[in-house]
Parts: sequence; C-alpha cells; structure tokens
Amino acid sequence: MTFLADVQARYANELLVELTNQGVRTASTANTTKIAAAIADASAEFEEETGIVPDAANASHTAAISVGAVHYLHVYTTIQSERARRFAEDWTKWLKRLASSKGNERRLLPSTSSTANPSERTAGHRPDFDREQWDAYTLGAPRGGSRSTIDPEDDDS
Repeated sequence: MTFLADVQARYANELLVELTNQGVRTASTANTTKIAAAIADASAEFEEETGIVPDAANASHTAAISVGAVHYLHVYTTIQSERARRFAEDWTKWLKRLASSKGNERRLLPSTSSTANPSERTAGHRPDFDREQWDAYTLGAPRGGSRSTIDPEDDDS
C-alpha cells in the first residue's frame, strides 16, 4: 500500500475533502495532488528528523507519515483549530519516538576494543594528580600535617 492510499484509508473522506478543497463547497472528492504534496513534505521532515528513509511497508513509518500528511494539510489551509493542534502534537510525538528508538537519536552503548585492564584500587590510594609534589601548584592545597586524614573532632562548627 502506498502512503497516499494509506492516508485515504485512515482518514474520513470528509476530512480530506475539507482540507484539500479549501473554499470549494461543491467538492466531493479529496484533491490527491495536495495529499501527495503533504506526504512528500512529511516524508522529507521524517527523514530529516529521524535519519530514517520512510518505507511504506513499515507500519510505524506509515502511521507516522499519515499523521504528518494530515498535519501538513492543516498547515496548508492555515486553519488554527484544536484538531490542527492535536495533529501537530501527534506528529511531533511520532518523530521523537521513532528518532529515539530507531533513528539518529538512539543511545549508543559504550564499547571498546582495548586490551588494557584497569588496576585494582587500594585503600588510601591517590590519583597521580593529587600527590604532594603538586601542592605548590594547586591553589588552596592543605599545608603541613597529614594530607589524607581528617579528624572529625577538629571541626570548628
């Protein structure tokens, strides 16, 4: 099934006639040229936002493009309504959902091909940047006494 056939199957003919024949009261069929243009715009935005080429054989793509096409039909008519707002929100949700699960925003899991193994930490071990030899170069470094022990009894508060 093509995107055009799917849009026509999913939405009532009255809605499509209203959106594609603005100002023509005698129209009884939807203008497929306008629907095709809306599908093209929705497909372009779909690919740009998700990084996925829309495929009419994929049910998720078809559902998203159908919502996007009707959203664009509302945009073309410049009608501001609650229904137009809902289609815009649904279209945005579809794009975000597909981009985060299958598209260019999905999370890349960390991996490495390194053969190095981290060494075990020992109690009281300090990283190299925290050694005493660097105290002269570190602002606010503690002076004198033992650096690694803090006596809770010395707390003045």
